[in-house]
Amino acid sequence: MNNYAQLFRDLFRKTNGFMLNWPLGKTIRVGDFFTLRAGKISVVGNIYESYFQLSISDTFSKDLHRFEAPLLEPYDFDRMGWESFRPPEGMWNIMSGCYTNYQSKHLTKPHKKKLLPAEVNIYDTQFPLPGGYFFASSHPHYCRMPHFKEIHKELIRRLTTEFYNFHRIYLVTDVAAVKDFSVGVSAIENAVIQVSRPDYYNGNLIDLVNSEETFDVEKVFGMETLKLKHEGGGIAFRAKKMGLSIKAKDTLIREIFATKDRDIEKYAVELIDNELFHLFPKIEINPSNANEFFEWTDMSLEDIEYFLGGSLA
Repeated sequence: MNNYAQLFRDLFRKTNGFMLNWPLGKTIRVGDFFTLRAGKISVVGNIYESYFQLSISDTFSKDLHRFEAPLLEPYDFDRMGWESFRPPEGMWNIMSGCYTNYQSKHLTKPHKKKLLPAEVNIYDTQFPLPGGYFFASSHPHYCRMPHFKEIHKELIRRLTTEFYNFHRIYLVTDVAAVKDFSVGVSAIENAVIQVSRPDYYNGNLIDLVNSEETFDVEKVFGMETLKLKHEGGGIAFRAKKMGLSIKAKDTLIREIFATKDRDIEKYAVELIDNELFHLFPKIEINPSNANEFFEWTDMSLEDIEYFLGGSLA
């Protein structure tokens, strides 16, 4: 994931908390809950599966056919009553560590009933360092879980003591879909993408690939990934993270320092990071007190760094 790191970080910052689902190759739906490891997302289930039987009182839940997690498709703004909206223009177009040069040349192109070479304009996008990127999309919109506040405490009970025994889990609350997208990520120094089009265009590669005009790819060198005008759909998501509350961490710290086991004291920080309650018999988590030990927070840049291979406190 090294070459994708800056793209993940910058898109997360620019879109106020969305993490790319591509190039992970996973289908993400609103309501999915997953575990996160370095370079890997593992979807465990979805809170709209029938066995959860969530206590949702609003009109959203009254029609059973709506009680499903949508797989977002482009332009599907009203699917099954989910809250959906368009983001501000430009949020989903970013580039870093690359620049585009323009030059006009004559290239020989095969044309029916035309023997003379066609005049075209050449655009070289260059990447001086590995990990440079551009990312562009068209017609994005979001689909959002409309009732998280109503069910967030119930979810903690279900995920920690009733159906599962998670001490850290992520929940997808928003999914972003686009009509199509273009992306390039460089793998080596001085990577380059060269494209051409028959008329002048005063802009960078992001503008070029978002335009309705056609273009041809002339040369590609040193790119880890290149997709131009790729089919869209659900491409990114925003999530909540369930983890230890401040009170729970304080309790765990007190138990660690109260023990006479020197090995436990030696690995105190690791025990807190991994929330190893089972080492302390006095700490009992049950449905009645689970919300005292766990809480929901927004997925943060810290989680992105953890996904990219760092540590997570």
